[in-house]
Amino acid sequence: MIEFIKQLLGIRGAKPRSRAHQSRTTPQRSTPVQHQPRTTSGAPRTSPPPPRVNGQIDRPSRQGHTTGFEPRVLRDYHAPISVNARGIAGLGLFDTSFEKHRVYTGQLGEVALYKALCKEDLIDNVSSFWSVALPGDDGRAVADAKFQTDVDCVVVQGNEIYLIDLKYYSSGDVTWHSEDGEWLLCRDNTSGSQVGKPRKMSRNMAMAQQRFPKIFPQHRVRSFVVLVPTNAGIGLVAPGTAWPGAVPLITLPDMLAIIRSAPAALADPATVSALSGLVQE
Repeated sequence: MIEFIKQLLGIRGAKPRSRAHQSRTTPQRSTPVQHQPRTTSGAPRTSPPPPRVNGQIDRPSRQGHTTGFEPRVLRDYHAPISVNARGIAGLGLFDTSFEKHRVYTGQLGEVALYKALCKEDLIDNVSSFWSVALPGDDGRAVADAKFQTDVDCVVVQGNEIYLIDLKYYSSGDVTWHSEDGEWLLCRDNTSGSQVGKPRKMSRNMAMAQQRFPKIFPQHRVRSFVVLVPTNAGIGLVAPGTAWPGAVPLITLPDMLAIIRSAPAALADPATVSALSGLVQE
């Protein structure tokens, strides 16, 4: 399985893992649990129903903006192995109970970010950690046993920590937006129709944004949900569109621009140790 992921990444020259590493037990993971917020009385808050949409269509009318990070472009790109990257992009998804197509699309998202960081010569300017378990709420770098979910990628750039959730959604000439902060809508820019069904936005990143600063109080922790281009390109994101917890929705080029705007800086040894312990092997 690891060799399959390496082929998908286009990695060459990877050294085989040691026998001790191969014998490490992989933690069981399940479909991410939706965190249910509570009212002041302690009762779970009921999420609003999906918004009604008019003129729903199956796919966008036109291609979206081309970024250079589409799967067809990245497919034959052989990504180098970075000593500053821990975990293998997409590997953790094989230990889930997700439907196969969801595993594959999630896998493409992580691989796309890794390859994009390599192509932009950013992969060695930061410390990156792939498939990082959500820690508990007690300030310790220990995986939460109840909410068995993870953050696709954690990038550390000096005192900055970026928690990144990757979304490989079908795209094109569209605009992503949300009317209530609970459901994500996709508007076809040509016809104005809704593309596909509304998507429920989970609270996993809101939980991550609450918990990681407790472990790393000396860092500024910022969370992002990142749209990865498909072969149809990438769409637009309406200003202010955010996941629950005020986690902004941005595109892959936007995420790369954020990383590129800061000077190269790696994680300190204590941060590396804490995050490495949360990486899903």
